[in-house]
Amino acid sequence: SSLPTFLTLVQPGLMAMQGADAAREKWHARLAMPIRKKHHRTEFLRARVECGADGRLLSTPVEQQGSGMLRGVVEANCFIVIAEAARELGAGDVVEVIPLPGLC
Repeated sequence: SSLPTFLTLVQPGLMAMQGADAAREKWHARLAMPIRKKHHRTEFLRARVECGADGRLLSTPVEQQGSGMLRGVVEANCFIVIAEAARELGAGDVVEVIPLPGLC
């Protein structure tokens, strides 16, 4: 949970304090599989994003999602952002993704 918090709150704040543009480019991708969540809070899922055969971005959550499971961080190249109001998302639904450093 510390990595998405840093990327969404701390890094933009540090950039703004340095006088740089704190806005990050928004990426969107289609989900490769359905996602369900049980609670009403924004969630950041570790995922892999890649270019599909049709030229669109496709994002697949990695299996290891627990906060103590570092393997999921190593396998991921982005976070899928699931809004607090969302409960179920289907395969093919468009979601926001936050690329991890080094992706582009």
